[in-house]
Amino acid sequence: LDLDGVASLSVPAAEALARHQGYLSLPGLKELPVAVAEALAKNESTLFLNGLTQLPEDVAEALSKHRGKLHLDRLTSLSEAAAKHLGRHAGDLYLHGLVEMPDEVAKALGRHGGDLYLNSLTGLSDVAAEALSEHAGELNLNRLKELPLAVAEALAKSESDLCLCGLTRLPEDVAEALSKHRGSLHLGGVEVLSASAAKHLARHDGSIYLGLTEVP
Repeated sequence: LDLDGVASLSVPAAEALARHQGYLSLPGLKELPVAVAEALAKNESTLFLNGLTQLPEDVAEALSKHRGKLHLDRLTSLSEAAAKHLGRHAGDLYLHGLVEMPDEVAKALGRHGGDLYLNSLTGLSDVAAEALSEHAGELNLNRLKELPLAVAEALAKSESDLCLCGLTRLPEDVAEALSKHRGSLHLGGVEVLSASAAKHLARHDGSIYLGLTEVP
């Protein structure tokens, strides 16, 4: 259900919409009173709240009780307190707007149990990468163009699917680090692979998805 023009909701209206069996998209909501967030969180399908650019702690706590896919794709930053609440969210979490990942926020999100989408991040510290590697679901970091060795080593500790489709080249040392990952490894942006990097990836325990355009 797409309700693009709705700019505000009463609590009774939110409660009624939460009973909708399909996805619910409300991009016109720029602010979310706590009572409305609590009502919408009862929806058990996909909830799009892509009009929100800020997420107060109390609203994050309310939305953490939602049990479906939660899209908050216009948030460009997240406080540690809000991240701790979102870390308790049980469904897939889409935070495509985040452009930075402080270490404490990463530690909080690392406790999240569903798939995690962070496809606007262009960099990670090794501490943040270590924290995110503890995440139990699929981890999507498809805007990372380069992977420092320490970050690759940290991410490789993840035992879930790891999506790094922004990488276009894979140095030998990074390939060796990623070979220790256990799970599906998505490297769809890598079109050319050296023989030495390929030897390391051959030791990877899990499926590997590459974008190779030629196989020497």
